[in-house]
Amino acid sequence: MQAEAGQPLDMIIRRKELERAIGDGVFYWGIGNALGASIFELLRRTSTPEVLFSVMRAKPKREDVTPGSLLLWTEYIDVGGLSQPLPSHALVLSRGDTASGVKRRHYALVCYSDAVLSSSSFGTIDLSHFKNVGGTHGRVGYSQVTANIEHIPIKEAGVCYDISLRAVLGPPYFIRLAEPRKVLDTDRKAIDATVAANPTPDRWRQFIEDLRNRPDYARHPAKLLALSSG
Repeated sequence: MQAEAGQPLDMIIRRKELERAIGDGVFYWGIGNALGASIFELLRRTSTPEVLFSVMRAKPKREDVTPGSLLLWTEYIDVGGLSQPLPSHALVLSRGDTASGVKRRHYALVCYSDAVLSSSSFGTIDLSHFKNVGGTHGRVGYSQVTANIEHIPIKEAGVCYDISLRAVLGPPYFIRLAEPRKVLDTDRKAIDATVAANPTPDRWRQFIEDLRNRPDYARHPAKLLALSSG
């Protein structure tokens, strides 16, 4: 994890804690890559996979720190292929552009924690002791941002990463997002200011509802599709 959608990591964690507090422990963590069939293999093995969050060692990309545009994702595609609204407490943002043009794909992990979210130290994880679930079961690559992994007992030591947050996945576990709407510059500032003001959970819920119901968003939704990764 790292800065994204124009927000530093500490602000993202504060925003997700508000979301968790409102959602009875549930929060939606946006990610840029699809997990493919490996997520089904993971869920076949356990109904409560653990989610470990580690701060990326590389500096965040310039387009994540200062994106040219910002999207607010309002719906997701369920297992039947139908579009469903995101819960009222969830606010998932992403940058609006990629190197190849307008951003058309974004996903989210559906996480649960009964503890307050704050960046802390939950030990370390040695990636050389893990492999990817499914597919070729290859070793975890350092360039992988989000991966389904399983432990392999070996003695060799590799690069260790600090675990800064922990949670578990809950139904529907992993979702493909849909119906993105371009966030106005004034609303970008309002999101940051509201988080910085340490709102109550109820105030944050009301803010999200007001944001989604802005007349400009209703009249001018971004004409984008959240396409399947295949």
